Amino acid sequence: MYNYSNYYTPFLHLQGLTIKRLTMNDIVEHSKKQISNKRMRKRQTRGITDLLWGAFIDGTNVLFDYSKYLLPGTIFFFKFLEWWYTENRVVSPNMPLPPPPEPPKRALGGIAIPSDKSLCPICEKKRNNPAMASSGFVYCYPCILQWVETHGNCPITHIPCTPEQLRRIFDDV
Repeated sequence: MYNYSNYYTPFLHLQGLTIKRLTMNDIVEHSKKQISNKRMRKRQTRGITDLLWGAFIDGTNVLFDYSKYLLPGTIFFFKFLEWWYTENRVVSPNMPLPPPPEPPKRALGGIAIPSDKSLCPICEKKRNNPAMASSGFVYCYPCILQWVETHGNCPITHIPCTPEQLRRIFDDV
């Protein structure tokens, strides 16, 4: 709080914790305390339970000290195992390609599909600025936009469609 309070955040104030910078002397003193605590613990060892407890504490200290190496190494190991045991999903070039899906059928009451595929089914003129509806049929963009805004569906299949679902088709025909 920019020197107006001894506490960095209100949450730390509730806990009664202050944050201070460590100097090099503080770091050296802390490491000396840790070493002296280990020596004192080794001197105070009396029985098997103390030895086991000391080994447990030392093991957790080592685990936490090297966790920055153990965690990425473990993740790498599991990813390696995942890669090792996956099957190759490469499609053989000898397998035939599946056929494309059937086009949607004309709905009852839908407008007729022109025999010439270059004509717009709505205005029955050569398509100008072609756009595709969500059903896959292609129309003039102004025609299909007006139809979708008024009816909210494809004019041939009556599949629901919005202006955001219209896609521009770039062709040089």
